[in-house]
Amino acid sequence: MSDKGLADKIGDLLDTADKVIDVAKDNEDTIKEVVGQDEEHDIKDREPLRELHKDEDKVLIVLEHEGGEPEKAGVEYRNGSLIVELGDMEYVAEAPRDILLETMDTNYSNGVFELEIQRGE
Repeated sequence: MSDKGLADKIGDLLDTADKVIDVAKDNEDTIKEVVGQDEEHDIKDREPLRELHKDEDKVLIVLEHEGGEPEKAGVEYRNGSLIVELGDMEYVAEAPRDILLETMDTNYSNGVFELEIQRGE
């Protein structure tokens, strides 16, 4: 792909973004009527965040945990599964066998618990 082709595509993308902004501005009243203005939306029924990311070097588990920082937390590896206990909740995730539990690093911030474990060879 030539640089000119890429520059043209970027220019087209920016032009499209400008058009979307213009349409939104021209229809601001209608959008507010449909979407609502200054309304609160209840999101209690949504599923909590639960993710496992694996790459060559590490495994990262991200868990949303309501109710503040858990008083007790534990991590165990059993039969190909990583078991994470946060307070009264238990989360089970399939994990590679080459994880090194001794390298475990955890972080809890704003209701999200992160667990990172390095992988061996």
